[in-house]
Amino acid sequence: MLRPLEKAYPPYVPAGKAVEYVMVLGSGHVIDSAMPMTSQLSRTSLMRLNEGIRIHRLFPGSKLILSGYGGGSATSQARMMAKVALALGVNKNDILLLETAKDTWEEAFQAKSVVGDSKLVLVTSASHMTRAMAEFHDVGLNPTAAPTNFLASNKIKQPWDRYQPQASYLEQSERYWHETMGRWWRSVRHYINDSHTEVNAS
Repeated sequence: MLRPLEKAYPPYVPAGKAVEYVMVLGSGHVIDSAMPMTSQLSRTSLMRLNEGIRIHRLFPGSKLILSGYGGGSATSQARMMAKVALALGVNKNDILLLETAKDTWEEAFQAKSVVGDSKLVLVTSASHMTRAMAEFHDVGLNPTAAPTNFLASNKIKQPWDRYQPQASYLEQSERYWHETMGRWWRSVRHYINDSHTEVNAS
């Protein structure tokens, strides 16, 4: 179920054009001093951040935009990713934080005011990329997709492994339904906005 979503956009390959912004969408963290900071990011956030840093380093002078709110924590996802990025050698002056965005649409909306018409690469999970790109297009941005955190694969060592119960299959199903609900909510939001526009016009 998940693989078609993850295959919608290919992995990022530099096209020769200068990139001014690389944006990494947050996906969870904890605050626990007993853990190294890399373990305080969720696996998804860490994989997204690693890909964002990789692309950022391909384009010296580019800015690394990190997004995500606190979700009940005093430290935002964006700031936690920034701490890890600094520890991995990213220059502080190259990091921009969007710390109040609570969902993908808000991340896109806030990014628009920062990026404008500049060249942007968008980093998020492969399963999330289709919905993220749609939200960014809605606000007038046209980023280049850089999917990461691929979960589904058709490369299985032994054919019978496909039919054995595996925890990874549950994770893939959860991601599929999460994105399905996200796309459904996006459709509802558009319907509500269009209805309000029609009422105001009349």
